Amino acid sequence: MNSSLYEASRIRKLANEREKMQKMLFTKWINAQLGVDLSSLDDICGSWSPGSSKVGSKELRLPYYNQVARLWGLSEYLFVQELYEDLRDGRILIRLLELLSGQYLVS
Repeated sequence: MNSSLYEASRIRKLANEREKMQKMLFTKWINAQLGVDLSSLDDICGSWSPGSSKVGSKELRLPYYNQVARLWGLSEYLFVQELYEDLRDGRILIRLLELLSGQYLVS
């Protein structure tokens, strides 16, 4: 009985670790697709607010395709900090679809 309890807790722990790793990797992948400089994410603190291009006192460095998105009239820079919270309203998912499809979806 004791070994089966240990095995169950070990399996649960490994599953939690796997989920945490997948969440982190998916967050980084989305940010890479959105054009966020991943090295700047290490400096992110709680001072970021949606629609702001500044994180604390540091300006986000965005590659070419996010600059093109600004020409399409997209005024805010999006990135994922907390996966489940940040994807909830759909703005980041729409931007991700636009970048992957090459089409502007929202008028």
